[in-house]
Amino acid sequence: MVRRSLLAKSLLYASLVVCLSVPAATWIGRILMDQGRQAEMSQFLGPQFQALGEEIERSAPVTGPTQAQLTNFEMISHHALRFVPWEQTSAYPAELVTQRQLVDPKAPNPHGPEGAPHHWLRLERDGKPFGALELTPQFHRLGGPGGRGGRNGRPPGPGGPGGPIPWYSGLWVLLLVAIIVPPLWLWVIRPLRAMVAVANRLGAGDLDTPVAINRRDEFGTLERAFETMRSEVKRTMDQKERLLIDVSHEIRGPLSRMTLALPLLRQQGMGGPILDLFAREMKAADDLLERVLQLGRGLRSASLQAEPLDLADLAEQLAVDREIVAGQHGVKLTTACEPATVLGDGPALSIAMANLVDNALKYTGAGGNIRIVTAVEGSQAVFRVIDDGPGIAADHLPYLFEPFYRPDDSRSRETGGTGLGLSIVRNIARAHGGDATLTSNEGQGTTAEIRLPAKTET
Repeated sequence: MVRRSLLAKSLLYASLVVCLSVPAATWIGRILMDQGRQAEMSQFLGPQFQALGEEIERSAPVTGPTQAQLTNFEMISHHALRFVPWEQTSAYPAELVTQRQLVDPKAPNPHGPEGAPHHWLRLERDGKPFGALELTPQFHRLGGPGGRGGRNGRPPGPGGPGGPIPWYSGLWVLLLVAIIVPPLWLWVIRPLRAMVAVANRLGAGDLDTPVAINRRDEFGTLERAFETMRSEVKRTMDQKERLLIDVSHEIRGPLSRMTLALPLLRQQGMGGPILDLFAREMKAADDLLERVLQLGRGLRSASLQAEPLDLADLAEQLAVDREIVAGQHGVKLTTACEPATVLGDGPALSIAMANLVDNALKYTGAGGNIRIVTAVEGSQAVFRVIDDGPGIAADHLPYLFEPFYRPDDSRSRETGGTGLGLSIVRNIARAHGGDATLTSNEGQGTTAEIRLPAKTET
């Protein structure tokens, strides 16, 4: 199948616009040229016409100017000139009775095309009118010898050349707009907006939804490129996650055997600071592997066992479980839990919620406050942890949900942080169709949220 190239469409479209624009531009140009000639008659020929009239008034016979006089002025001005006796009142405009000169743009023209502008001059002798001179453009149309038309020129009709631009010339503009805007919208603007939406979706991390390929032109090529990029990035991310989980499983075997060997060494009389250091390091490594496996499990929404759950119940139980730890840290832990029912996996959500509370306990100093809140806001159920700890610098906030990201390595070592807690929280939230967010101002505390679709009553 031949691809409908956007370039070919553009060339065809441009040709159509040119074919319509050139006649319209020529037509309007002729109108403007005639208007210019009318202005020329009023501004340039008018004074000469008046001077000729004064000469005729002085030298012409009683019956009017001679044909030689009229012919001489016609040759000079390239305009037709005729004399009308004053008695023939129907041959000149009635306004000429009160005006010495006037321009009649639509008077009948025996010397040229109908509707061309006429310049009239009243002739007087001894204060009494004896006739009128009519000056008419004789060469109205372009074309013919020297660019002149003549008696056989095409009549412009009402509102045509010599008058104002016709109102229906606006139809040309509307026609051009009707031709330009729909193709521009269909071929360029709408596909660009669709590509921007796809780019934003991929940038937000949605790699599961395929990019629809609906076109066969250059934008279709761009759609295919986006889809190829999405597939490759998703494949790479899946391989990385699979590798992380597989390596964690492989390492856990030797680590478990080493952990089991420690009591045996102590039974044989071995001990001291070095053995205690080994025990602490192996426990830290085991915790790290457990969090990696939690991260992997959180990425698989298909493995979640969804059932109706009230986040308020989970939050209250979590507060009870962490009450002793909060007392050890000198932190006051309070709750404000309203019913918030969701469809979710209880153990997975408990892990995510516990991670947020544990983070707050780690970084809130003695005398601080932590508040646990659950509520329904619109169509979302919200679990929120608010602390008045030291806060987080703004430049770290965009990266805190990335695996293994730690804004302060020294503080993370002191608190046992691995940089996986928030990654686990977000992946569990997204596996439930929601999301996790973090807002903080340095020195003013931190607010962590999990937002999930609320279960509606049926």
